[in-house]
Amino acid sequence: MRLFKGIITFSRFMSINIGTLIIYLAIHSPVIYAAETAQSNSADDDYLFDSSLLRGNRFNIGNLSRFNDAGTVEPGTYKVDLYVNNLFSEQLDVKFIQSASGKIVPVFSRAFLLGLGIKPEAMTASTSSADANSDDTNLIPDEVIQGAKSTLTFSNLKLDLAIPQALMKTLPRGYVAPDKLDSGETMLFVNYMANQYHVGYKNSTTKSMDSSYINLNGGFNLGLWRYRQQSYYTQQSGGDGQFVTTNRYVQRAIVPLQSELLIGEGYTNGNYFSGMGFRGISLNSDDRMLPDSQQGYAPIVNGVARTNAKVTITQGGSIIYETTVPPGPFTINDLYSTNYSGDLQVSVQEADGSISSFTVPFASVPGSLRAGTFRYNMTVGKSRFVGDNNGFAELVFRRGISNAVTINMGSRIAKDYYSALLGGVYTSWLGAIGFDTTFSTAQLPTGSTSGWKARLSYSKAYEPTNTSFSVSTNYYSTSGFRELSDVLGVREAMRSNGYDNWHSETYNQRSRFDLSINQSLGKLGSLFLSGAIQNYYGNHRQDKQLQLSYGKVFANGMSLNVSVNRTTMGATIFDGNGLYEPSNLSNKSSDTKETTMLVSLSVPFGRSTNSPIFTNSVSHSNTNGTSLLSSLSGSIGESQNLNYSVNYSTDSHEHIDTWNGSLQSRLPIGTVGLSGATSDNYWQTAATMQGALVVHRGGVTLGPYVGDTFAIVQADGARGAKIVGGQGSSIDWLGYALVPSLSPYRYNTIILSPEGMNSTVELESGQFRVAPYAGAAVKVNFRTDKGYPVLITAIRPDGMAMLPMGAEVFNSDNHSIGMVGQGGQIYVRANQLKDTLTIQWGNTTDEQCKLTYDLDGQDLKQPLILLKATCQ
Repeated sequence: MRLFKGIITFSRFMSINIGTLIIYLAIHSPVIYAAETAQSNSADDDYLFDSSLLRGNRFNIGNLSRFNDAGTVEPGTYKVDLYVNNLFSEQLDVKFIQSASGKIVPVFSRAFLLGLGIKPEAMTASTSSADANSDDTNLIPDEVIQGAKSTLTFSNLKLDLAIPQALMKTLPRGYVAPDKLDSGETMLFVNYMANQYHVGYKNSTTKSMDSSYINLNGGFNLGLWRYRQQSYYTQQSGGDGQFVTTNRYVQRAIVPLQSELLIGEGYTNGNYFSGMGFRGISLNSDDRMLPDSQQGYAPIVNGVARTNAKVTITQGGSIIYETTVPPGPFTINDLYSTNYSGDLQVSVQEADGSISSFTVPFASVPGSLRAGTFRYNMTVGKSRFVGDNNGFAELVFRRGISNAVTINMGSRIAKDYYSALLGGVYTSWLGAIGFDTTFSTAQLPTGSTSGWKARLSYSKAYEPTNTSFSVSTNYYSTSGFRELSDVLGVREAMRSNGYDNWHSETYNQRSRFDLSINQSLGKLGSLFLSGAIQNYYGNHRQDKQLQLSYGKVFANGMSLNVSVNRTTMGATIFDGNGLYEPSNLSNKSSDTKETTMLVSLSVPFGRSTNSPIFTNSVSHSNTNGTSLLSSLSGSIGESQNLNYSVNYSTDSHEHIDTWNGSLQSRLPIGTVGLSGATSDNYWQTAATMQGALVVHRGGVTLGPYVGDTFAIVQADGARGAKIVGGQGSSIDWLGYALVPSLSPYRYNTIILSPEGMNSTVELESGQFRVAPYAGAAVKVNFRTDKGYPVLITAIRPDGMAMLPMGAEVFNSDNHSIGMVGQGGQIYVRANQLKDTLTIQWGNTTDEQCKLTYDLDGQDLKQPLILLKATCQ
């Protein structure tokens, strides 16, 4: 075991393909002997290089002693992965110096150490680190922080900083410091989706029809400001093309307010007042800026410990949090949100072994907030899609008062319209209850109207039966209540006499009741029940919907789904003005009732991810009869980049048999697809293509798609290297690739796989971590080492003396490119076909020599080129 540790310890100081070199040296070179030190029984990793193995060599070998410490490096700057108390922090360049004690140690600025969460009072000045209170001073953590220890594992460029927990600030899990966020670079991007559709009719005089559609969604960034636009183009046979822009706006993050500012065209969220399109300005709380452990609702856990105690929190029998607390009161306020999972069981295990426990109720409904937190939504603008550019303003404010109470309040104002909301959420062991009441008053062409709306919701997870239960009720207590969107719609319809084109599901709605129950049956599957009832004022009858479904996945991958759905749509009666009036019954029609049953069975033909899946489903409706759908689908290729599907359907109502199929291929630059169908009455074909285009400083890069937050990867010469999890994206001929989507305000690890890369290029690092702002277009640069992999066996002119192991190798540009290994062997990645190398093992001219290599006539495609040369 120590033999291989000795080999790895030396080889990790060379810029080489470690695996290839170790195998080669093990076969062709003298064995490096690793002898135990006198204290070897104290640590398994203690070893040294026995210099006696090199006796007879006339070169100075004193510098080999530095390899006896696994964490020793030459002074200098190295790019390392920094871990703080075993948690990854970031990848950065760290300077290493020789301390007064002779050790090679890392140094950091005081400002950087404070950014890691180390308390200011934890850092004290020392004789080797004067002016420790200056933010720019280079500090040695081991010397200025009591109990701190830095450990470098150079073989994988990992630097561990162990800091006593008492000297660290308490930060929420998932916290990202604002100064670590990346606003990205200025780039222009567009996502496109094009579809060409054709249908021809058999045995009919109806003409065939062609349709073209292109959807464009893109924008550009300038610092934290970003512009976004959604547009589409459409054209059908015999008609003119039409280009329409549906949305355009400017947006940016306001980090101190933990909010997002939008100027332009957007939508209100619709959680408390009816959702509306607007053109104006909005400022909304952005939960994405919070750590994961601060998002959503979770209660604060308070308790008291007598000793250094271990606190364990379980939910539904699973441990969701565990920590150690000092004696005295403790507070845990960074639990992850786990809605509908049941109460929390808290166990406090003291150092003497005694255990105390208590329960914290946990149930939530939409709108529940953590104690002490608040959210707001503000909008000022003019209405879109309804009304006639009517100005309005809206404000909603929510505050978490305690674990049990959240209050909500809000207001919406427009010309001749006003509404106000007040309510909250109460959580107890019985469950979570939310209640809101809204008052509105409005002036309509037919007169003024006012009224109240009340909303009640309830949810609870019952652990003994593993049942999730939620109820939501909207009750309109008077017929005079109006949403602003309905008021604006009625005003415009009556002005233009356009009631035939106006429709609203909330106008004159009297009450709505929703129910959902999710019951887990364990190995037997799961059962789901949902229902809704809507009542209206006037002559619109009751709407009802009830659905019961069952699902189960078997051990062999087969899945079964059964559902029954019952829908009743009440008839609507209008008077001449389009208003609901009970006096006008001339157009009375009956309710529409439909019952649908569906049974679906999916069977995989194999265990691999590429195995085709056969799905057969049968549905029956009292209005449309029975229909059958059978399909066979799957994927081809190791990366599953080619997907196919073949389907057959028939029905008992029209007795039409239909066959259709599709192929979709996911390429590094986008996705293309073909589909076709045929039946007794028609035949149809379609072609689709979608992808993304990004314009940046380095040129134009294509990819499968980009989200609102994405990255451009640059890796010079690494054409063919794939982005892990990048939807097939890979480095193109210009050295760029797209990372389609990043999570904003979170650390994202971008991994570049060398598979498919040219052997003349080597990645210096295979991963990079970045935390972007929302909407940022981030550029990530992977450093590469270009050249031909060459292993040179170098000898002196007398043919006997070997070069000293550990001597440094420089190219003709005086750049250090490696070290001499055993037996005078030198591994270099040569970026020139011919060059002169300088081997240096001391500071005088007698302690260096030069050798020339020439790759002409060599097979440059082989993974390792073997040469011999004389160093003079």
